[in-house]
Amino acid sequence: MNSHDKETSIEEMLERADTARLNGNYDEAVQLYKRVLESDPNNLRAHVGLGLIYSFGYEGMLVEACRELEKATQLSPNDPQLWVWLGKAYQQVAWLEEDREMMLKSKEAFKKALEVDPKNEEAAKQLRYLEEFGL
Repeated sequence: MNSHDKETSIEEMLERADTARLNGNYDEAVQLYKRVLESDPNNLRAHVGLGLIYSFGYEGMLVEACRELEKATQLSPNDPQLWVWLGKAYQQVAWLEEDREMMLKSKEAFKKALEVDPKNEEAAKQLRYLEEFGL
């Protein structure tokens, strides 16, 4: 398989994975995203897809959601939406495990989103929410 064929098959897998994720077929989407990452370990779209599925509470994998979204922010640090999703994933873990340190990581992710995009309303809203809790 030449590199063009490999890119095409990765793109096709990503399309199928995204469609499966959007239709709630998480098992299929997870398998496809993982196959993409076997061939392309730094594939941003696959890391984001897995991070989002895991953050929905898929099989109790919230910590893995954080890992996938951390990788996504490393690959694309100037995308404010990735920082917002990461902050929300940290929040979920923090609430479930009553982990103040994770809540502080959440706050830092939302701050990073605002550094990248000062007008990001979701990040600003989440920061206000955390401040109400004294963080």
